Amino acid sequence: MEDAMNDSMPELFAPEASNPGNLARMLNMEASAIGLYSPTELGEVLQHQYNASIADDLIRLTPDIRNRVYDLLDFADPPIRTFGDLLDHARPPAELLDLIKRYAKVGHRDPTQPLPLEISRLLYYIAIVLALTRCNTRITTLPPRTLVKGIDMLLDWRWLDPRTLAVLREGRQRAAAEARR
Repeated sequence: MEDAMNDSMPELFAPEASNPGNLARMLNMEASAIGLYSPTELGEVLQHQYNASIADDLIRLTPDIRNRVYDLLDFADPPIRTFGDLLDHARPPAELLDLIKRYAKVGHRDPTQPLPLEISRLLYYIAIVLALTRCNTRITTLPPRTLVKGIDMLLDWRWLDPRTLAVLREGRQRAAAEARR
């Protein structure tokens, strides 16, 4: 089966394109790309990404979703502009979080502005965690135990800032509670 991360973005954004096996491939693929950046550099890239326009990044890779992205960003209360805004938003739109999750699957492969693989992985999990904790919605088919393992991997990254760690810890707690059911 062809890896969904190699598919075109419009196809990747289609709900049927999400496959639990893709996460495993995402976590194992291009392992040599992990470690290309120092912890300091990754922290700087993360802060830059938190200040980046969500619309610009999503639309650059998938121009055909332009109007929907702007609607989701503008009609959020308060409106959302940047990736950092998501961390502080009480209830970001679950549909927006799903688009960000799908973007994160290929963000490191963006030919114009590739993200470090670690940042793509982090955005992927943050979108899932925020949907789970702030929207009470699952945007992943990952079993809760698998989600906990992925979050644990991120919590070991020493370059993450306190705000990001708090979001991840909240998500880990929620996913762990689901895993116990």
